[in-house]
Amino acid sequence: MVYNNWNNVGASLKLCKKMIKFVRKNNKIKMIKKGGFTKKIDTPIGTVLIEADEEGITALHPIEATKMVENKESPLIMETVRWLQLYFAGENPSFIPPIHFKGTPFQCKVWKMLLQIPYGETTTYGELARQISKSMSAQAIGQAVGHNPIAIIVPCHRVVRTDGSIGGYAYGVEMKKRLLGIENILL
Repeated sequence: MVYNNWNNVGASLKLCKKMIKFVRKNNKIKMIKKGGFTKKIDTPIGTVLIEADEEGITALHPIEATKMVENKESPLIMETVRWLQLYFAGENPSFIPPIHFKGTPFQCKVWKMLLQIPYGETTTYGELARQISKSMSAQAIGQAVGHNPIAIIVPCHRVVRTDGSIGGYAYGVEMKKRLLGIENILL
């Protein structure tokens, strides 16, 4: 059967165009609501990527210097850049940019505890575990620390093993040593 009703075809095309316009409009609204600010910056430890939404920083991590990133700056991103500049100049920034943790309730609890570790000091996985519960394992803390998406600002590099050795680090032990060195922490 050949479709010869051109009036219906024209009406269908108009409807399709309206639907496409609606989808584009709603996707744009979703993107604005979802947010998404990024900035790639060079630091003394290499190139890092800052990611944020309207609520706060959602990620800060090393990336390959050659990785292409669209910089979508915001005042929050620029505040984080200022924090990093102070930190890498060897200063203890007197503020913490707003942070928006995205993780399990347990991970978020551990990450908030990391924010309490003073600049220039360390704690152990075991000590963090004891602060939560007598029965909490240091390994559970280590897993949460290892999944910290906001490196440097949320100072997971300040957590060491009970025996005083450096322990692991999601971005490599050498980077952890460099960060501890910036804070004049010698292990």
